[in-house]
Amino acid sequence: MKFVVCISNKSFEASLEKRKVYKVIDESKIDDGLLSIIDDSGSNYFYPLDFFIPLPESNEFEKQIESHLDS
Repeated sequence: MKFVVCISNKSFEASLEKRKVYKVIDESKIDDGLLSIIDDSGSNYFYPLDFFIPLPESNEFEKQIESHLDS
């Protein structure tokens, strides 16, 4: 899982935006129901996994997303 779309931001409205794509930084706590992303504050933070839907992995898709995130 490299990118996810936020579907919930309950209690985290200042840090997460619904329908926004986020890059996954760390999946080490996925078994605990947590996923680490860089949020809108610029911090790497663990959020509930059920706040996100994974996007399909493909090289072309990832290149396009990366180019927009770097802009």
